[in-house]
Amino acid sequence: MSYRYLNNIALADAAYEAVGDTVPEMFKAAGDALLSIMVSDVESVRPQTERSFELSSDKQETDALEDLLYQFLEKLLYYKDADGLLLRPEDVQFDSSWKSLSAIVRGQKIEDFKNEQEGALGADAKAITHHRFEVSKADGGWKALVVVDV
Repeated sequence: MSYRYLNNIALADAAYEAVGDTVPEMFKAAGDALLSIMVSDVESVRPQTERSFELSSDKQETDALEDLLYQFLEKLLYYKDADGLLLRPEDVQFDSSWKSLSAIVRGQKIEDFKNEQEGALGADAKAITHHRFEVSKADGGWKALVVVDV
């Protein structure tokens, strides 16, 4: 599971590629990459609070995975904006049709993080864009291309 930033994709936004041997690993990498836009070290975000949620898609095959990843990342941003939380994916599980998922995410309040990690906050990720958004099977694993409005 890993990710890397793609500076040649979008100039005013942050773009990254997240990869994993499995779809859940790729989702976790995409969540960590999103968080790394907002903090200098994702490992420093303490798992003080937990949220769990379920998502579903009515789309087919890879389109369903793209739809679920988009919803998943937007959900992480929703918790940041609505509840003031910085969250990391801990567990992502899919049903047998790959059209719905359940996730557990853990993290801490932005205010607490800011007080503990002075200067460690990065950019404010505002939204996941549809520009070049893609999920694909690659090299025996899975890859996602994500552009984030900052």
